[in-house]
Amino acid sequence: MIWGWYLAYAARLRASQSMKLAKNSRAEHVFYGVAALALLAMIVIGFARTYFLAGGFLARLPSVLVHVHAILFVGWVILFIVQIALIVAGRVLWHRRLGFFIAGWAVLMVLISPLVLVMAFRRPDSGVGDQELFGNLGQLLVFAMLVARGVILRRDASTHKRLMLLATAELMLPALARLPSLPLPAFLALYLLVPLALVVWDLATLRLVHRATRLGLVCIGLLIAGTVFVPSLDPWKQVAAAVKGT
Repeated sequence: MIWGWYLAYAARLRASQSMKLAKNSRAEHVFYGVAALALLAMIVIGFARTYFLAGGFLARLPSVLVHVHAILFVGWVILFIVQIALIVAGRVLWHRRLGFFIAGWAVLMVLISPLVLVMAFRRPDSGVGDQELFGNLGQLLVFAMLVARGVILRRDASTHKRLMLLATAELMLPALARLPSLPLPAFLALYLLVPLALVVWDLATLRLVHRATRLGLVCIGLLIAGTVFVPSLDPWKQVAAAVKGT
């Protein structure tokens, strides 16, 4: 009798835990989906005037390489959304297969973007100065680090998805920088919107900030601090002058 009661209790407990996990999983899918769409909206709004409303792929840009750069970065966010959709649909195997393609996509981003950045830095009418050079190179470095760690730890789902989300979120610097007359507090609020939302999500679901979230926040914090202070230092000015060829 006691054994039968114990088995019934254990079955009810497992059912309750399964329902709780399913509920949390649905909420998590919504959170990551909304976060990814918010990042896509930042890119579309930020580059609307200079790219999307200017003709998109038909826009008159300085070179074909700039078009490739734009396709890679917009495509990254779209692929990130597709990956979330595959998980929601239960297509885990497709998610993993597409992940190898996306890893190669990230490599192309890291290889091509510095070339586009240097080209823009050397053009006097591009608006890319010492600070923009450092900020964009810095965000590429952070992106590469977070994505690489996310790929290495892809079997740890909780770590992997946080690293990929944060890697995508920290790429928003150029898009937000193109919003006209955006005050610094508003700029930082938008840039940190998704990372801080992830902190809130961690606290609400885990009662602590996940180690991957902490790593991403440290990297983003260092990127912001470096972008503010480093470009005014003489060593960086010398590096920038060498890059420009002056």
